[in-house]
Amino acid sequence: AALRRLGDAASGVYLGPLRLLATEVFSRLQSEWRVKASLLTGQEKVLTQGAQHLACTVELAPLSHKFDVAVIDEVQMIADRERGPRWTRALLGLQAREVHLCGDPRAEPVLRFLATQCGDSIEVKEYERKSGLFLRRGALERGTAGGGGLK
Repeated sequence: AALRRLGDAASGVYLGPLRLLATEVFSRLQSEWRVKASLLTGQEKVLTQGAQHLACTVELAPLSHKFDVAVIDEVQMIADRERGPRWTRALLGLQAREVHLCGDPRAEPVLRFLATQCGDSIEVKEYERKSGLFLRRGALERGTAGGGGLK
């Protein structure tokens, strides 16, 4: 729903945690919605002449530009000790008429608090996940090279 609103808008920005996600949204904006879009990540910069849509990593959020719709993906990262300030900066600094915050529902209390402090309101909509999540075998085993940080 958030990406649909982004693609249908006259202008918009997608902010995600990973270059891969930004690249995927950049491609979808062009192929599914047929809009001119630009891509901006730490490793890639594709500036499309006349583009009114941008897909980028959250660290590169364009705070001086006005958009109709913004999508901030994986917003639960706002609680991350290292990268959280970048999500806070984006959430509080983006200039958009409509902002979609996508992520873990456990982030809702923090997001409600921030909205209240800013004099804004928040509307929560829950959607069913369209694709499943799968745990890779061995991903959480202790001491494995690809382990999920358990050591």
